[in-house]
Amino acid sequence: MSDFSSAPLITCPVCEIKSHVYKDKDTDRVFCPVCQFPTASSGMFPLDDISIDKFIMMVKKPVMVLFWAPWEKESEKVLTLFRLEMENKPDNILISELNISENPESRRQYGIDILPTILLFSFGREVNRIVGTVSSFELSRLIKNDYSF
Repeated sequence: MSDFSSAPLITCPVCEIKSHVYKDKDTDRVFCPVCQFPTASSGMFPLDDISIDKFIMMVKKPVMVLFWAPWEKESEKVLTLFRLEMENKPDNILISELNISENPESRRQYGIDILPTILLFSFGREVNRIVGTVSSFELSRLIKNDYSF
C-alpha cells in the first residue's frame, strides 16, 4: 500500500464514505480503503469474477457493466466509446467494465454469448441488456437516460 497523505481524497460511490484511495503495488489498481472496491481515475470501475456480484448489490445507484474482450474488435470499439463517454457521465449512474478473457465465470453467470454486451442493473437486478455494437450516439443516450427507478 502507498502513503495515504499523497493519495487523493474521494467520496467512494460504493460505500459513499469520503477517504483517501490507495494503489495496490501488485496490480496498479486503485482501491477505496473502507469497502475495498476498485476504482479508477477515469471513473470506470474495473470489475472481476470476485467483485461483480458484491458491487452490483452494494451500490445504491444503477450500474452499467460492459462485458468485453481484448481479442474482439467490436468490444474494443465500444470500450473506447465507454471511456470517452465517462467525461460527460451524469452522477446518477455508475459505469464499469469486465474483461471476460480474464473473468470467464462472470461470462457464464450472466449468460454473455455475444460481445460486446452491456447490462444495466438497478438494486442488484438486471433491468436492461444491450447486445452487440452500439454507436456513440446510442451509448450517450443510454448513459444519460433517466435512471431514477
